[in-house]
Amino acid sequence: MSNLRVFAGPDVAEDEWTDTCSLYEEPDVIPFEAILNRLKPDANLTPVARAKALHRNRQCPCCDHPVVDPVFLSDGVRDGTGDFIPGTATLVGFHCRECNWEWPA
Repeated sequence: MSNLRVFAGPDVAEDEWTDTCSLYEEPDVIPFEAILNRLKPDANLTPVARAKALHRNRQCPCCDHPVVDPVFLSDGVRDGTGDFIPGTATLVGFHCRECNWEWPA
């Protein structure tokens, strides 16, 4: 088993040590509001509202084709493998596979 050594720093006089410590009296505060605001879902991004929007737009309004793809922004939260977590990206619209018509959500 090895011994853990602690580095005490350079030898400084008592008055130099207090001057050095006074520089660090104020703690560093890191604001996390931006991160927390990004993680909070908006009112229109709730799972129920998302499901209602997907259900309302399940077929194309132009050609009534039943195969429609939702269009998302790339702002979703990623998991440990780098894939997007379903339901975290912003739903911006829909795209019809038949006539290529796109409309907003």
